[in-house]
Amino acid sequence: LLSNFIIETDNDYEHRLWVYKHYGTGFRAIYTIFEATLSGCWPVYARPLIQNVNGWYVLFFVVYVIVVIFAVMRVVGALFLTATIKAAGEDRAMTVMNQAKEKRVMKTKLHQLLSKNFYDFDNPDHELITLQQAEEKLADPDFRLQLQATGFEDYELS
Repeated sequence: LLSNFIIETDNDYEHRLWVYKHYGTGFRAIYTIFEATLSGCWPVYARPLIQNVNGWYVLFFVVYVIVVIFAVMRVVGALFLTATIKAAGEDRAMTVMNQAKEKRVMKTKLHQLLSKNFYDFDNPDHELITLQQAEEKLADPDFRLQLQATGFEDYELS
């Protein structure tokens, strides 16, 4: 389409040269459209064609901008957004799983610690401790230190 404009010597040399540099071969035209799409500077490539070659190129660029730049680029942006949201959801799921694992580990450590300190060898079926026994044990600094090592904070032990 633009080869006639480039060949015609009656047209301004600067305009012909610009058209050739940007649209003179198939490769140049493809690269120019690629650049116009992804760089966001499509008016730089459209306006000289519309003003200096033929005003009807406005139809091509209006359709191109509406269909390709707005629609396709929005779809690409939405895909990136979807991937980001999915990754954030996976991070959250991983965090929940890690917290559940930490609770299980803490529960196991606490059970072992309490069994070691409160196990009644005379009555192995008896697993309950009294409030007085718990308070006495919590007053012991070594026991409190052991509880803190399992993950309890000092304020939780008061």
